[in-house]
Amino acid sequence: MKVSFVTANPFVRTAPVPPFGPERLTAALLARFPGQVECAISVPFLRRDWKAALVQDIKEFCPDLVGISFRNLDDALAIGPGPRVPRRIVSRSALPALLQAISVVPAATNAPLLIGGTGFSCAPTALLRATGIKYGVVGPGEEAMVAIVGQILDGVPFEKALEGLLGRYGVVNDSGPEVRRDPTTLFGPVTTPRHPLFAASLRAADDRFPVLFSFGCNRRCSYCIEPGLNGGRVSMRPTEAVVAELMALAARGVRKVWLSASELNVPSDRPAIKLFREIARLGLRLDIRSYLAPSPVSEELFDAMEAAGQRPWEWTFDFGHLARSVLAHGGGPSPLKAQEGLLDLFIRRGYPVLGTTAIFGGLDESEHTIVEAARRMRAYDAALPEGFGLTATFGVRIYPAAKVGQQVLSDPAPHKPYLWPRRRNSDGLLPIFYCKPLPPWGLAAALLAMAGPMKGGVGFFARLP
Repeated sequence: MKVSFVTANPFVRTAPVPPFGPERLTAALLARFPGQVECAISVPFLRRDWKAALVQDIKEFCPDLVGISFRNLDDALAIGPGPRVPRRIVSRSALPALLQAISVVPAATNAPLLIGGTGFSCAPTALLRATGIKYGVVGPGEEAMVAIVGQILDGVPFEKALEGLLGRYGVVNDSGPEVRRDPTTLFGPVTTPRHPLFAASLRAADDRFPVLFSFGCNRRCSYCIEPGLNGGRVSMRPTEAVVAELMALAARGVRKVWLSASELNVPSDRPAIKLFREIARLGLRLDIRSYLAPSPVSEELFDAMEAAGQRPWEWTFDFGHLARSVLAHGGGPSPLKAQEGLLDLFIRRGYPVLGTTAIFGGLDESEHTIVEAARRMRAYDAALPEGFGLTATFGVRIYPAAKVGQQVLSDPAPHKPYLWPRRRNSDGLLPIFYCKPLPPWGLAAALLAMAGPMKGGVGFFARLP
């Protein structure tokens, strides 16, 4: 049996993320059905004539099943970078590209289609209805694909196999309800060098090579869908596998690496400590980055990072927010006490600057919380020689699968004054943002004015070019 995976990510050229999902599904299928299953991964948006490339990939492989992996609904940014903030939503949707990719597939094969991926899991029922695909997989797909392919190999027709699996392993149809899946324990190997065009794109952009470290999150940020994708658990990739990939990349001359994880130290910093110690032992000279949560963070973690040639003050910590009440209601991955502890640790170790991210405008935002956040930004900035740096997002993207999205979409009337842009269907497919007490551009201007000049600076997440 042949299974073709199509990575429907139109942003892959400007934000080159490997097809992690299809790689894991391929590894799971080949391990479970050796000699019975062949898999191919198509990354069409790396090619200029991507439609022709997709048709060619599928025709040459002749699959029995096509899996569409949809990574992002959009770039999830309400407003672009400064210095002048546009008074409109600038976020771009990936939905038109997805629909085009799906429309191309029938020209190459009559094989049935299945859809999954993080983007799909943001709004599964709405996406099934929009695409016309009958079945999808919410969250990690290894168990689902093994079950589906196993039944087909046993002679069960595709439709019957999927109907029998509805509600299990994250398998859904367009009738809903959207299921909350149990955590997966499968974590297949990921090989290097992947798709040659992907590597070429990274080199051309002088970008970091993403290396998978973990999947899932056990935090409960109200704006995020990730905790629900893996049952609120984190699946850790074995350190030996991560090190092997880093060694292979280093042997090819790669030095800049991004460790892909929700946050590298979630739920514990022990796996990260182990990884950095191994990097130091092997003498790998790599420039590594990833996101870190404010906790758990220990002296031991920073010692291991420094021993591996890393500078913790050049990394980014995901604060979520800086107001106590917002953080207490799911506005970030760690409580305020963790932020203060991290700042103390930076001061004790003599680090010059602390770089962070935060998102403003959620359900619990108010004038009071903005004033509190600005006051704390100034205090943090004064505490370090080179200050406190913040990269901010203004406006919470409404996803039907996230807590904020569920609350807003279940009773939209009281939230309507805070939804942007104004005239847009609130099914969650096209970019729509919740932002209060001001629109995103107004909130950005207010926070910048309240915070005043800062040594570390305040910036916005840059929109993809």
